Amino acid sequence: MVWPKGRPRSEEEREKIRKTMCSIEHRANISKRFSDLWQDPEYRQHQIQVRLGKHHSEEHNRKIAESGMGRRHTPEAKEKNRRATLQQWAEGKAHPRVCETGCCCGRHSLEKRTKLREARLGSTMESYIRERIAASMVGRPFSQAHKENIRKAANDPITKEKKRQFHLGRKRSPETRALLKIAVIKATKASQEANPSRLELEVRAVLDLLGVTYIPQKEIPPYVVDIFIPAQNLIIECDGSYWHSLPGAKGFDARRDAWLKRRGFLIQRLSEEVIRQDTIAAVQGAINHV
Repeated sequence: MVWPKGRPRSEEEREKIRKTMCSIEHRANISKRFSDLWQDPEYRQHQIQVRLGKHHSEEHNRKIAESGMGRRHTPEAKEKNRRATLQQWAEGKAHPRVCETGCCCGRHSLEKRTKLREARLGSTMESYIRERIAASMVGRPFSQAHKENIRKAANDPITKEKKRQFHLGRKRSPETRALLKIAVIKATKASQEANPSRLELEVRAVLDLLGVTYIPQKEIPPYVVDIFIPAQNLIIECDGSYWHSLPGAKGFDARRDAWLKRRGFLIQRLSEEVIRQDTIAAVQGAINHV
């Protein structure tokens, strides 16, 4: 039967077609048909050649993404997908994984994960995708269980070794290294501005009392200093007893101070003991010492 051109389908006809297309028998027939076709070497090679090197433009990808933006699965669809995943697990087509939070997620096999990782090597994410991911994460709090999973994954020796092997021999371009340095500086500054130490707050209060103009958390790439006084080109570092007594801390501070001094900055380090004993005298001594 040839469907008359231009004739709209009724709701009953659409429902009948929908049921036919979604039936198990129909899907099984389609799957068997393509499986048989794929066994033909000529057909398989033709399909590979047709798709070889085909990539959507960024504009086309954006249209696809925008068309699905805001769409949500219905509870019925979610339940249907969950049952299909459980069925795949039962048939051995997917590896089950149950999170501590109780959710069930499908997991690719090791072979497929390796192929996906190799396919992504050298690829870059489109700008609009990065923007969407960043916007979706703003103000989104992590649950305590999710934080614990991140912490366990970060401290897992097997995960660390996999990351080390993955990055072994890879070299970042100068542009990438420069961008990473800027990102680290901005993240360090944001973290210290959001959570300033008590020692820094006490020193700032004394500087405000003395009427000294200063800049807290001044960026001097690749470092961020605690307090910078432009009039004297002076840097004041507030050294907490715990952090600056850790292994390697003294060596790092010495290299950092040498780097800053070579560029003409004056540095005064105030230890926690000195600040606790007399904050005003410690700050005045650092300023007058210059």
